[in-house]
Amino acid sequence: MDLFRWLKPSKPRQDGRLEHIESLLATLVQKETQSMALGQDILDKVTEVETKVGSFIALIEALIADSTIPAEVGVAILNKLQGTEAELDAAIAANTPPTP
Repeated sequence: MDLFRWLKPSKPRQDGRLEHIESLLATLVQKETQSMALGQDILDKVTEVETKVGSFIALIEALIADSTIPAEVGVAILNKLQGTEAELDAAIAANTPPTP
């Protein structure tokens, strides 16, 4: 009989598990809200820029600012872009489907 009592979780333990689940859900909702705000922020910044290359640069800068990508990676990407803006613009144009 003692074995079955040991296997059956007690109410305080269940309450602790529920509190942990609630905490995880709250964290998930918070991260979702942050991601949605980041997405809108990036959309706003990219839309402000008139060139496709400028939009790409704005995207990388926003990802760096949000620490979505490490700063050194973002800087390396931006350094690679220097002097290749025309090539990048051509590549973007070649791979962008026509607007319906």
